[in-house]
Amino acid sequence: MEADDEATPSPSQAGSPTPTPTPTLRSVCCSYIKGDWSAWRLYFNGGLLLGGLLAARLAPSAFETPASTFGVGRAAAAGLLVGLGTSMGNGCTR
Repeated sequence: MEADDEATPSPSQAGSPTPTPTPTLRSVCCSYIKGDWSAWRLYFNGGLLLGGLLAARLAPSAFETPASTFGVGRAAAAGLLVGLGTSMGNGCTR
C-alpha cells in the first residue's frame, strides 16, 4: 500500500456533503426541556402516542405478553451487554 492511498478519499466519500444527523426519540424529547417546542416535534410525539393507541385498539392481541421464563436477571444482563457493545462500537449507528 502506498502512502498516497491513505489520503485519497473513497469514491463514496469524494464530494459527498456531510450527512445531517437524524433526530432520535431522545433528542426530540430532550429538546422540550431546552424549550424547543417546534411544531414538527409535537406532531412527531403525538404520532407516536396516537399510533400506539390506535394499534392497541385495532389489534389488542398484539400487546398480550406470553408466559416467559426469561427473568429479570437475564434481561438486565442482556441490557448491559447491549450497552457495552454499543459503547465499544462508538454508538449504535456508526
